[in-house]
Amino acid sequence: MQAGKLRHRVTFQQLTEQKDTHGAGKNTWVDVCTVYARIRPLTGRSLFAAQQNHSEVTGMIDIRYDARITAKMRAVFEGKIYSIHAVIDPELRHKELNLMVSEGVREN
Repeated sequence: MQAGKLRHRVTFQQLTEQKDTHGAGKNTWVDVCTVYARIRPLTGRSLFAAQQNHSEVTGMIDIRYDARITAKMRAVFEGKIYSIHAVIDPELRHKELNLMVSEGVREN
């Protein structure tokens, strides 16, 4: 992975339940890490192929490998929220991750 292509600072967040002063649980997004990434919107053939498996996928985020990243998280870049649909480790080499994403928040 070429470092020059990783020019976006992306924060990954995880949904956690926190209790308020009365003991009631409240779900909130908590920052897990901030990394350099490449954000690519999918177009044409790539978009069609991605939507065969994940109908909402509209882009890819490429990052260096980080075992903390899961599909239950979301990515935030410049105020935009990206829902992660799939985390792909190309060739299972633990060098990089390709995240299939859509802009906006999933309900599930």
